[in-house]
Amino acid sequence: MPLETSYKQDLKGHLVILTIPAWGVLRPLCGVACRAVEECPDIVVTFMILGGWDKRIAAECDRYNRSNDDKETRSRLRLVNIGGQGFDIPDLMSVAFKSFPDCYRKLVLCESIRSMSTRDHIPQTIRPTAVIIDYNYFPILQSVREITGKNVPVWNWWSSGSYLPLRVWGPERYGGMGNVPDKARTLAEATGRDVDEVTNEMTNMKRGEVVVLPGLPDFYDYEWYPYPDDLQKDLPISFYEVFKNGKEFMKECDAYIYNTSSAYEPQAIDATRRWLEESGSQKLYTIGPVFPWSGTNFESPKHGLMATGDEVPENGSDSTPVRAFMDKILASHGENSLLYLSFGSIWWPGSDYIRLYVEILLENKIPFIFAIASPQADLPTELIEKVSASEIAMLSKWCPQQMILSHPVTGWFLTHCGHNSVLEALSRGVPMIAWPLMFDQPGNAAHISLSLDVAFQLIQVRTGKEGLKPLHRTGTPPVGDCESVAVEARDILRRMKGAEGDRKRKNAEGVRDKLGRARKGAGDGQEDFKRLLRDATKEQLHQ
Repeated sequence: MPLETSYKQDLKGHLVILTIPAWGVLRPLCGVACRAVEECPDIVVTFMILGGWDKRIAAECDRYNRSNDDKETRSRLRLVNIGGQGFDIPDLMSVAFKSFPDCYRKLVLCESIRSMSTRDHIPQTIRPTAVIIDYNYFPILQSVREITGKNVPVWNWWSSGSYLPLRVWGPERYGGMGNVPDKARTLAEATGRDVDEVTNEMTNMKRGEVVVLPGLPDFYDYEWYPYPDDLQKDLPISFYEVFKNGKEFMKECDAYIYNTSSAYEPQAIDATRRWLEESGSQKLYTIGPVFPWSGTNFESPKHGLMATGDEVPENGSDSTPVRAFMDKILASHGENSLLYLSFGSIWWPGSDYIRLYVEILLENKIPFIFAIASPQADLPTELIEKVSASEIAMLSKWCPQQMILSHPVTGWFLTHCGHNSVLEALSRGVPMIAWPLMFDQPGNAAHISLSLDVAFQLIQVRTGKEGLKPLHRTGTPPVGDCESVAVEARDILRRMKGAEGDRKRKNAEGVRDKLGRARKGAGDGQEDFKRLLRDATKEQLHQ
């Protein structure tokens, strides 16, 4: 039975937040929590943290505080470690499944709870009025339902764009895969095969079917796999698990919070809203992009794409290696002269083509910074030494990405097309070179290169069985060797400097302006966030 309590305070809303412990998911959620307490004095937030993420989350939250002296506002953002050690995602998720129910039950009873990392007691407050978790946490959604029933809504936090959930979970009329569980069950019964095996087969999307998603050019389903499946072998979750974990969650949760904007993907968001309206009473809040918009000149490694043990000066110090290097290139080569390369903190496409691309950049004397944060990165020693000997190139295991993209010297961004990276680049008007690997990245790459025309996309770097099949847009397959990769790389570097590159930069600056207007109140970002806050402070049953 749902628990009940009569405890009351002056506050009207209490958001409880817990998500998968991955920085690309956590980082924008820090902004959601901080904006909630900044913009609504009636709301308190309990942000549940796992393992070793305390300091990094606290540092990121500090970037959003308009006044660090505002103790009242800061007191309404409660960072609570609920257990675990280190940063291993599956291990920490297991801790969450065990620890959350007891912590949540105490919050519902308006009791204090203890942060496991500091042993501090977090004081009692009003009971929760909404819970924000993500689709990986279906058992936690079930715990919320068991403890508070439907009285406390559960909102799904989606840190990426709209195309992947629309494709994976959406109806077929919007380009989705439809009701895969029912289809798989029917086929399994007819053939005597295992239903999980059939479901896995259906979610692999490699049958050569043409996919039509709103706002994207038509593509073959296998184009979502530009690299072979073994690239996923060291990842914490597979594509099949994304589907399996999310299907029930998406059906049972009460609303979706997307870190995206109609200024970036209007057709996909419109289709998603129509899908949810047709499905029932679920709401959609598009509140992105979420990150500090002003006064962000430097990031410390505590909240960069990949934290390392090496401390660097904070608060915008020009003595930092990355900043000093960028200032030097700006003085010697001018604005928009530097190429920034990053595949994020997890991804790595393999070193052969990377090595070739770096050598071509050095050969063409193009200044660049390459963030090599992925633990899978394995550049040859001789190449590292060659870059180090160059006065126009820099390798770094950690890079302050938002600062780099904001610096006037940065002209282009070679990216794996993770959603956060794409929005960070577009919010600064920086055009891109797309090198997608998996998950939502191929869809993002097609969107920015073809629909928005703010990027070039690398095609010849595709590998593996699916990666070397013909693309729908060209009708021809990639060649798939070093010579074709080199030809394409030199061609794109040439086109970047011409009229085509100028057009893409102008388009990127246009998207930047639209995102800025959406963030400041002339679009869905601010309006949906206000709507979210209103819904979080509505009186729930049995309060």
